[in-house]
Amino acid sequence: MTETAEMPPANALFVGLPKAGKTTYLALAYGTIVDDDACGVSLHAHDDDKVYLNRILEALQGFQQASHTQVGQADGLSLSLRFGQQEARRIEVPDLSGETWQAVHVERVWDRELVDTVRTCTGFVLFTNVIDHKAVQTVTELQADAEALGTSDWDQSAPHTPNVPAGPTQLVLVDLLHALRRVHSGTFRVSVVLSAYDAAQPQAITPAEWIQGNLPLLAQYLEVNADVIESSVFGVSGQGCSYPPTPDQLEESLLERAYVLGVDGQKTGLLAPLLWALGRDDAN
Repeated sequence: MTETAEMPPANALFVGLPKAGKTTYLALAYGTIVDDDACGVSLHAHDDDKVYLNRILEALQGFQQASHTQVGQADGLSLSLRFGQQEARRIEVPDLSGETWQAVHVERVWDRELVDTVRTCTGFVLFTNVIDHKAVQTVTELQADAEALGTSDWDQSAPHTPNVPAGPTQLVLVDLLHALRRVHSGTFRVSVVLSAYDAAQPQAITPAEWIQGNLPLLAQYLEVNADVIESSVFGVSGQGCSYPPTPDQLEESLLERAYVLGVDGQKTGLLAPLLWALGRDDAN
């Protein structure tokens, strides 16, 4: 991907394992910027992956999933944005399939270019899918259960499984955040995106309530590290409804039916998770 001379190498990075919703959200953000003149954001460069993003939008409009071979290059997608007359920002989604982050989590292997990108970031957008969520007890709950069973050899320092498919979601997310902290030398923002939020249970649960109930270890980690990681949580429905769609939903524009909920469960703009990670407090 070509870098324009006046643009910093990266200002926001999408983070998450396979099928976490990174590519879908980037396409929604791109579509919003192209279609909504009032959003306050415009495209900056001519070398962005617009063909691939348009293909993703077309697939999503028809409730289809665009495959990796259809939508992009092996090293991922990028989008460069401009906010009014301010300097441009580049958004990076390395490795569409998520194997880049899987290598960081399981093998402790960092791509040199990715390290350089992380060091320059203003913020990160951390993705997890509520449908693929794998639950686990908190450390406190595990210890309480062990004590109730009379187990005397419970070891809270025992290593967690490196098996990503079987590993609890929140342990993977906390590990990725910890990896970012080891590389990034300063404070940064993290927008936690809960993808496929139309499937979140119970209905009407807020993103803040969902993360507390389903990812308590992640919530605790963010709270303890609030001095270096400023965070907010969003619920994102890339389709705006569950599958299969009704005929009326098929006729509705993707950008009209897709939605984003803020931490309190109120609808906000589709760009809110991205803008908040970039340090814009007017993201709503």
